[in-house]
Amino acid sequence: MFKTSSEYFPKDRKVLKDMPWVGRVSFADMKEKVKEISTRPIMCSNCGAALTNPDLIQESPSKGKTFNCEFCGTLNVIPPELMPGTDLSEFMLGQLTTAKPITEDTLLAVIDISGSMSGGKLAAVKESLIRTVTDLSVNAPETTFGLLAFHSEVYCYDENMKKIFTVSGDMRYSVEEITKAVESKRKDVELKPLKKTKQKWVSNIQKLRDIDMTALGPAMVAGYVIMKDRGGRIILLTDGLANEGVGALEGSSTTGAQLYEDLAIKAANASIIIDVVGIKDPSAFMALEALAVMPMQTGGTMYYAQADEIADAMSSSSGGKIVARGVKMRFIAPKDVELAEVSGLGGAEADALRKGIRIGSVTEDREVYIRLNPSTKVKEKEVPIQVQVSYMDEEGNQRMRVMTKRVKVTDDAKPIIETLDVELPATYAVQRAGEEQYRGEVAKSKKILQETQNAYRAVQNQAPAGIAKAIRKADKVLDDEIEEAEKVAERQKEEMSKRSVVGVAQAAPIADEDAAMSMQRARKSSKELFDDEE
Repeated sequence: MFKTSSEYFPKDRKVLKDMPWVGRVSFADMKEKVKEISTRPIMCSNCGAALTNPDLIQESPSKGKTFNCEFCGTLNVIPPELMPGTDLSEFMLGQLTTAKPITEDTLLAVIDISGSMSGGKLAAVKESLIRTVTDLSVNAPETTFGLLAFHSEVYCYDENMKKIFTVSGDMRYSVEEITKAVESKRKDVELKPLKKTKQKWVSNIQKLRDIDMTALGPAMVAGYVIMKDRGGRIILLTDGLANEGVGALEGSSTTGAQLYEDLAIKAANASIIIDVVGIKDPSAFMALEALAVMPMQTGGTMYYAQADEIADAMSSSSGGKIVARGVKMRFIAPKDVELAEVSGLGGAEADALRKGIRIGSVTEDREVYIRLNPSTKVKEKEVPIQVQVSYMDEEGNQRMRVMTKRVKVTDDAKPIIETLDVELPATYAVQRAGEEQYRGEVAKSKKILQETQNAYRAVQNQAPAGIAKAIRKADKVLDDEIEEAEKVAERQKEEMSKRSVVGVAQAAPIADEDAAMSMQRARKSSKELFDDEE
């Protein structure tokens, strides 16, 4: 589950120069069973590292069992009821009193039925939604399903197409009023397994009709309120700019975008993954860069699709299996190891990982990368690195998986290159480039890719044959990503030119297509990047 880009760590920054030294946490491995310990871990009172090396335990008549933390050197007394783990262990932290057992996945579809969806777009959405419901009823029949549809109003339907509640009128302009109205009806929103309701949903989805404006913000607020105690996925399908109620993005105001930032944080804390599918319309601007914060923060995906591509986009969104909920990740390293940057966590600050970052739900294809640097000249011969992943299991128990790795320190680049896992620095660079592109930093995005590519090329002739071959493969991957970054830069330049006012170019919002592309890049896994190259 935790892997580093080399078995050796550089003694100082001169050793590797521009080559990123990274660690990767791959959540696909959460499905694998590891050694379980029925107690809380023994943890350092200073830095919070878990004891995973029993050889560090000492015993004295006066203090009993103690250990000196290998990360910060603090002397700790060991409570007699606790036992140490191994370098890969899972600890039971206790039952969460507010947690409910999770026996199924939940999918809430939030569908745009405004006037701009007329004709082929709404027909394609309905066909794709029917296909998704049908596939889940066969392959994941316990999945529970719900439907919100919105135009200038928002409707929540049951499987018989009965309206459970409507969000309309002045309440659309107040998050508090929408929340209050939906909360009063939440007990009536009974999401049922598709194995029992599929046929009804298929019939009723076909009845959806297009009408009026786009109250996207109110629909997402209502969706969050429905799902906040359930967890699971929300998938939003829209072709238009939010222009009614809270979260309106039309016009010069920037306050509407704040709604989606707030919802993203709330959803992540409630273990809700949000996916966004934007339906291409050359005549419309959707401001997907404002909506992208929701999948970026919650671990979801974003697509910008033609009508005939919606089915594939929805299949990708709903198909990612959730492997853990209520996830919090913490990263611990000695003080002379700097947590420089992190990718895959929606732009979070790397150093915040020392205290821990809440992630919410994670899917099996989620990967997080942490770039590490020697902050000073490392004095020790070996550096310990630990990742702690706390999560809630299906019975509502709080667990912590602890992974500890110790890497040798070297002042010579040769052993680092000889044990280099080429895919890790390359994937990290691609994810970071996607995050910078999402923020509109297109030049910085390209620079990250080029610096990593140049670092590979600088060591290629020193590498063993197998690693040199892998470097050539990574070079091709990075070439493709750089080419895409150049296209984005050109499109942004054209957009800025179009939006110039009185001879002064305004900052151009990132185009819808590029917003979706940046999100996909920021979520790419090593498997996706390198298996496609075979």
